[in-house]
Amino acid sequence: TGLPAAGSITQWSDTSGNARHATEATNPPTVQDAALNGYDVARFDGTNDTLVLATGFTAQPYSFAVVARDRTGVTPAYFWARTGDGQCALVKSNPSLFVISSTNRVVGAMATAFTDWFMATVIVNGAASYGSLNGTAGSPGNAGSAHPTSVDLGSLVGAAWFPLDYAAVV
Repeated sequence: TGLPAAGSITQWSDTSGNARHATEATNPPTVQDAALNGYDVARFDGTNDTLVLATGFTAQPYSFAVVARDRTGVTPAYFWARTGDGQCALVKSNPSLFVISSTNRVVGAMATAFTDWFMATVIVNGAASYGSLNGTAGSPGNAGSAHPTSVDLGSLVGAAWFPLDYAAVV
């Protein structure tokens, strides 16, 4: 999974071989042992923990997937936010999970509580952008031409923080 064995996560290593590591030296999340089916997860405290994927994506199309949960059910909660030319984020606002970009579009509605684990996948490709939630496709939409120069996990670009757990980020 790329997580360290225990303690603070100052680097979540990219296991794809592309060296797109998520890092944070000042306020890193911690490893939560055996939190999902016996596997460790990255736990963000909701106070100041962030991991930043600084290398980002350089152009569209790009995709992003998370297996995550919001431990408290707070609304909204940003599971992924990016900086660059505009804004793009994966945000939950009961009862739906949205991708926020040049236009808002629903990735999918949660059939269960937001404190349950879920998998969200987003494909950003201009007018042909779409997402899915737990394998069910959401509404397609136009993401414009935005692409991230960095990606923040656990916060809204350093302005707000959320009590989240991540099992995987792809």
